[in-house]
Amino acid sequence: MVSALLALTAALFYAAYVFNRLRRGSLQCALAWERLREELARRRRIAARLADTTGNGRLAEAVSAAPPLPERLVDPAPLAQAERAIGEIVEELGAAEGANRLVVEAVGANLRVAYARRFHNESATTVVVRAATVPGNLIAALVSLPPHPLFEA
Repeated sequence: MVSALLALTAALFYAAYVFNRLRRGSLQCALAWERLREELARRRRIAARLADTTGNGRLAEAVSAAPPLPERLVDPAPLAQAERAIGEIVEELGAAEGANRLVVEAVGANLRVAYARRFHNESATTVVVRAATVPGNLIAALVSLPPHPLFEA
């Protein structure tokens, strides 16, 4: 009787541990998306200023055509495509324009976006793997863990 009670207590503590790992990973992923979202917004502002300064119509069109940044990343495909286009044009300008301060700032923003995207994708991958393996899949099924898509741009 005592050993069964101890085993049940240990199982409950382990389930709580697994739940907390999943929840912590989910929160880290949400914070990583928030950071990525801030960097994307910053790059858009810099790209818009750069488009105005250089008169680059392609960049101005790419910035204006980009969808608004969502609070939660649900469907990353259209956003990723728009952000990829902005990033590529900024990189082209960085190679062509030289050492213009705004161009350097825009290229730096691209690097910060890449770093934030990498951190977000690592966080999302960690949560997805934890939720897909035993015992995390059992706990994730009970608590309905929100989806954590990757942001490929």
